[in-house]
Amino acid sequence: MKITLRLLAALTAVHAAPAGEKRAILPASPTVTVPGLTTFKGAQVTNNGVSIDNFFGIPFAAPPTGTNRLKPPQPLSASLANPYDATQQNNDCLAQQATGGTPVSPLLSSVLGPFLTTGESEDCLYLNVQRPSSASGSSKLPVMLWIYGGGFEFGGKSTYDGKNIVAQSVSQNQPVVYVALNYRLAGWGFLPGQEVYDAKVGNLGLQDQRAAMQWVNKNIAAFGGDPTKVTLFGESAGAISIGFQLLYQGLGSTQGLYRAVIEQSGSPIPVGPLSYGQTYFDTIANYTGCGTSSDKLGCLRSVSSNTYAAAVNQCPYILTAYRALALAFVPRVDGNIIPDLPQKLASQGKFAKVPAINGDNKDEGTLFVLSATNVSSEAAFKTYIKGFFPMITTSLLNALATAYPNNPTQGSPFGTGEENQTLLYENKRLAAILGDLVFQAPRRFISELYRKANLPIYSYLFEPLNLPLLGTPHATDILYVFGDVPGPTTQQIMASWISFATTLDPNSQTSVKLPVKWLPRNLNGASNQIVFGPDGVTTLGQDTYPDRSATMAHLLAHAGAVKSARIQQPSTSSGPAEVSIGASSGVAVTPGTATVSSAHKRVVQQSTNNILVSTKQKGNRCINHITVPWEHSDIMADFQVGTTTGVLFLSIKYHKLEPAYIYGRIEALGQAYNLRILLVQVDADTSDDVMRELTRISITNAYTIMICSSSQEAGRILSKYKKQERRPPDALKARPETDYLAQMQTVLTKPRAVNKTDTENLIRNFGSLKDIMMASSSELVQCPGLGELKVRRLRDAFSQPFLVKPAKSLAERRGEEGSSLN
Repeated sequence: MKITLRLLAALTAVHAAPAGEKRAILPASPTVTVPGLTTFKGAQVTNNGVSIDNFFGIPFAAPPTGTNRLKPPQPLSASLANPYDATQQNNDCLAQQATGGTPVSPLLSSVLGPFLTTGESEDCLYLNVQRPSSASGSSKLPVMLWIYGGGFEFGGKSTYDGKNIVAQSVSQNQPVVYVALNYRLAGWGFLPGQEVYDAKVGNLGLQDQRAAMQWVNKNIAAFGGDPTKVTLFGESAGAISIGFQLLYQGLGSTQGLYRAVIEQSGSPIPVGPLSYGQTYFDTIANYTGCGTSSDKLGCLRSVSSNTYAAAVNQCPYILTAYRALALAFVPRVDGNIIPDLPQKLASQGKFAKVPAINGDNKDEGTLFVLSATNVSSEAAFKTYIKGFFPMITTSLLNALATAYPNNPTQGSPFGTGEENQTLLYENKRLAAILGDLVFQAPRRFISELYRKANLPIYSYLFEPLNLPLLGTPHATDILYVFGDVPGPTTQQIMASWISFATTLDPNSQTSVKLPVKWLPRNLNGASNQIVFGPDGVTTLGQDTYPDRSATMAHLLAHAGAVKSARIQQPSTSSGPAEVSIGASSGVAVTPGTATVSSAHKRVVQQSTNNILVSTKQKGNRCINHITVPWEHSDIMADFQVGTTTGVLFLSIKYHKLEPAYIYGRIEALGQAYNLRILLVQVDADTSDDVMRELTRISITNAYTIMICSSSQEAGRILSKYKKQERRPPDALKARPETDYLAQMQTVLTKPRAVNKTDTENLIRNFGSLKDIMMASSSELVQCPGLGELKVRRLRDAFSQPFLVKPAKSLAERRGEEGSSLN
């Protein structure tokens, strides 16, 4: 085992070395003048006989320090030195470190330790540019822009020297310009929390990436690059970042910033809203003394850099034992940069439609199970999965366990039979499911959308290694892409990447021919993928191994709000929290549950004759229609209509804007009331899928769902619950309504397909039943929500006689009376 870890550590160290490597500076000092900025002075080096110009440490935004901490990247305000010395690597962004008392996984630390970068400063928004020395301002070379991985917690541009890529591009007569950027990490770049959401400062790391891309678009031509031919490429968190750039603000557009992408071991992962990570915000705020401040974000900006870093380090880390891939800091739905659940945005076609390469390593999950030594039984396995999918049904959980049995011959490392299972009981099984859940399944999900949209996408499987316990683990492909491992696999993968960036076809280069043509994934309805083995490309196969895609796809589609694995951390906040299964505190976690703070325990509120209304519901118009006494109160529910009855209010209009909101509210409320009600106001057009979703989550979480069509009706329902508080359940029955609006709704909803929302629109537009009946069809069809079919049915109803059967004459009635007497 130690030999294996040393081997992998050595491999990673091979790649980490160039950041501090001493370069022989040639006499020439290349310079590039960027209009409106300055003249950059670089350094010239040779690599494999190719002369390369390096321009390191170019600022693309103002330092995110002081009052700029926890804010979107700001434009450069100070003038740059002229000339600007770009000859040396400079700051990488501060990274999270395992110094906060959380136990570290010794196995995972042994492997990843040499590859971790700790960063140097908050002042880190810089990028590197490397180009062939023969390039000039008129060259218009394709640009390859690298986004590094590291679990959104560590990493930096300085680790990734692009000299081999540039040299290879020249040798295959497809020269490119290489760019590597920095972006803020962990609590600096991906701080979660409701306060972050309210201030609209979420996903700052993604915004940093965007700012660097905009700098490249504006200025790369001066270095010989073509801003219209930029290919984004990245690995792990870098590839996941690219996936979120494709979904950026739900625009469905590149905004002219890139034309193609290469995603290595990463696609948009299922994430929840910023509020799911509230516990991490609270941990940082409390550690810094900002927890009681009226302006917590302002306070966090004012503390010293060392204090803030120490606070971030109190949160669980990627090396924390028992967490595996349950990261504290990841991109989350913020209503802006990520406006909605990523899989939903993608399914709606709201992604930039550009040519792509995507793929995974054969054994993506093996590296991460080194920290999951607590998963040692069937029950622990199911508990772990429940942490990723809190809304999963028992039947689906069992189906997943069946699809991924604890059979070492079906586990990862794949193809190793009974071997590689000595580390812990469930390790091969868990490695298989983690690899699929976080890497393979999201990639296949996006690839299928590409297929449906008839977009070119090239898929691959990377499997050149067969390391004991690890197989071909996560991140080892980086060494080949950057040319650090000699051999045919490296030559072919580098040549293919460069070819794709140049012509959008990985087969176009001629210097390193692949033994088979790499066909697009979706050609002829197949699922084509090329396989990179130890001696280069081995075959063009089908993306069906392991063949569990259908089960995982069903899980992603039906398991509700997919979240990172979670555990309640000690916190003064009663808000929702992200947690990790198998908590480092050693608290036992029952399958399907999380440890519960005192704020989440079932409570019996003090009896009152008034409806209690949360202060967060100020402005809700339904309050104006409550017909019993009410008062504002600091309660967990939105409304409390009984001593043990709580109500969560949700409007369809808001649910469409913030679909993850209700999941966070349900989780935050926990088991706080014996009777929990979800009151849904249908104030916008909705689909059956939305209503099925809300019904499902109500049933799953033991909620009673009540549907209303207006704020007036919502107020009546709340009042009725309060009035019936101490009466038997069967006392809450429907009664004829007496107010004018209710009577109008009763009349107007008689025609089929006309609903209560339609009646509200009719009344709002016409004022009275008389005016509605006198309106023409052309006037009615202008009313929102009414189409020709509903108008026709309304008009037909208005024209029908009140007496369906014709009245009988007096003689007929007398005749009937006479016959009855006989």
